[in-house]
Amino acid sequence: MIDMNEGESQAKWVSYKPQKDEWVYNDGEVEDANPTFIFDFLNVKAGWGKIQKGAPPEYVWWANTNIKEPQPSEEHKKAISVDLYFNTDHMKGVHAWTTNAYGAVTGILTIYAQIFEEMKAHIDKLPVLKYVGSEEKKFSVGSTRIPQFEIVKWVDRPGDWGAEEAAPEPAPEPVAEEKPNEDIPF
Repeated sequence: MIDMNEGESQAKWVSYKPQKDEWVYNDGEVEDANPTFIFDFLNVKAGWGKIQKGAPPEYVWWANTNIKEPQPSEEHKKAISVDLYFNTDHMKGVHAWTTNAYGAVTGILTIYAQIFEEMKAHIDKLPVLKYVGSEEKKFSVGSTRIPQFEIVKWVDRPGDWGAEEAAPEPAPEPVAEEKPNEDIPF
C-alpha cells in the first residue's frame, strides 16, 4: 500500500487577510486576534510572486535579498517569505508566511527595518513580535490594510525549531515473497 497522507497537509503556513483584518493558518483561523510569534529575520526570502486563480502560486526568489532581480512578468509582484514560530495551544512550531500582497509586504518591510536597527544589541537572538493591529491604506481604486507589529523581546532560537520538518522515518524494507510465476515477463 502506498501511504500518500491524503487529507493531511504537511506544510504549515500562516497568512494575514487584509479584507477581514484577520490571521489564518493551515488548520483554520488563528484564535488569538493579536498573535505573538518569533520572527526569523535571518532567513527571510525576497523575490517576485504571482498568484492567479486556478493555478498554484509562482515564486521566483532572489539569490541575494539585497540585490533586486528582474521582474519575470508584469503579473509578478514583490514577495516575501519568512518563518514564524508559534507556541500556543492551537499553533505550535514553525509556520511559513509567504505573501506578495502589498499590505503584508509593507508591514513586513516596516518591522524588518526596526529589527535591523536593534539586532546589533541582540546578537544571536530572534525578535518576538506581536501583531498590534493594522493601518488602512486607500488607493484611487480599492484599499488594503498594513499589519502593524511591535517587538516584545529578543530570544534564542527554540531548540525544537524545525523539529516537525525533520525527515520522516524511512519506509520499512520490502519483505521478499515467493514468486511462483517467475516466467511471466512483467
